[in-house]
Amino acid sequence: QHNLHTALDTSGCAPGEVFDRLLPYVDLCLFDIKTVDPDKHRDFTGVDNDLIMDNARRVSALVPTWFRIPLIKDFNDSETDFKKVVEMALELGVEKISLLPYHEGGKVKTHQIGQTYSMDLAAASTEDHIQHLIDIAAQMGMACTAGK
Repeated sequence: QHNLHTALDTSGCAPGEVFDRLLPYVDLCLFDIKTVDPDKHRDFTGVDNDLIMDNARRVSALVPTWFRIPLIKDFNDSETDFKKVVEMALELGVEKISLLPYHEGGKVKTHQIGQTYSMDLAAASTEDHIQHLIDIAAQMGMACTAGK
């Protein structure tokens, strides 16, 4: 009503009806994709990613969407894993991918919220590797940036 830009930042792990109610008020969705591999997602996060993938399709069909990848070395930073996310983004018409390099704050948060999985082995990808992934996305026709 007041011409304010509204962005939704989500992990996508909510009932589809929630998105149906919110999306009429959203101009942009920042959608976290940890991995498109269902087994890897379940092993790492403790939840299946079927709902998340369904919601990524739902959201990207209705509002401009950017995928955000919390990039963790040796978990989701391989060329193979990354290309699968880029392929999905291209298929869904996602506008861009933002790489969010891993930082140590995640380790503290898991203990604070009582999570049972450990992030003690998590590490950041090198800047050279992140640039390599950005170059791959560009070669595939997808805009990609990295944050700090």
